[in-house]
Amino acid sequence: MNENGELLADFCAGNELTIGGTLFPHRRCHKTTWVSPDQQTENQIDHIALRQRWRSSLQDVRAKREADIGSDHHLVIAKLKVKLSTRRRQTNPRVKLDVQKLKKEESKQSFQLALHNRFQALQTEEAEANVEESWTNLKEATVGVSKEVLGRRPVSRKLWISDETGQKVEENKMLKELNQARTHQQKQAVTSKYSEVVREVKKKQRRDRRKYFNEVADEAETAVRQGDLMALYSTIRLLSGRRSNPVRPVKDKVGRLLTSIEDQLARWKEHFQETLNRPSRQDPKEMEIDRTHCGKNPQM
Repeated sequence: MNENGELLADFCAGNELTIGGTLFPHRRCHKTTWVSPDQQTENQIDHIALRQRWRSSLQDVRAKREADIGSDHHLVIAKLKVKLSTRRRQTNPRVKLDVQKLKKEESKQSFQLALHNRFQALQTEEAEANVEESWTNLKEATVGVSKEVLGRRPVSRKLWISDETGQKVEENKMLKELNQARTHQQKQAVTSKYSEVVREVKKKQRRDRRKYFNEVADEAETAVRQGDLMALYSTIRLLSGRRSNPVRPVKDKVGRLLTSIEDQLARWKEHFQETLNRPSRQDPKEMEIDRTHCGKNPQM
């Protein structure tokens, strides 16, 4: 243990902290968190510390060499198991579809054909269906076709990352896996290539980010010139990272969806009439006295 290690140990002892990486038996390769540039020296210099009261919740701590973070340090991960009493709400998570496939002409045509066939089948079945049933069938048909043709959206990446940069990131991950080879000769063979790809990925990411935000800024300027406030506010929210809450549909008292503007306005009117038109709690006699004093100057 060097001087920094002794300082960390003293700090943890004085603040009732536990160093998680020293508690679990692992092979040396799963404890090493830093590798020198010449690939000759490996040390455990990154740690996870937590309060001693949470010691029983700590399940494992180990270094993940395969994690591609573009650094000479390895990612350190702790596994915790915490029991908390909480009330879970029954929710239906929204399925995120891979709409990027619609940019490809082949996928776009397949989606249009499948949706057209499904709508044709609905028209023959909905001869006497009401508005609510028609809306439900339309929604289920659209969502069903989207799931079949488009599928779920993969783990999202930043909007400004181009496909070319994404391919370089995947290449970087492959080199990272090759860099975990057992022999020192195999490691040296891919170390220089890995470092080169890391630099190239960072360069491309900076380029993509600058290009993306320049395009968004151009869209905002165009919206200002055209007086399109909706597009302008949408662009500003995109740049600021803020998300607005979606407009929820209007329903009547029994929960039925109101589709027409007239029904929605009538429901809003009904809501505010019931909310605001309530009997006054003030005595009418007191109100009459207040009126007689209105406009008179107080006597000194």
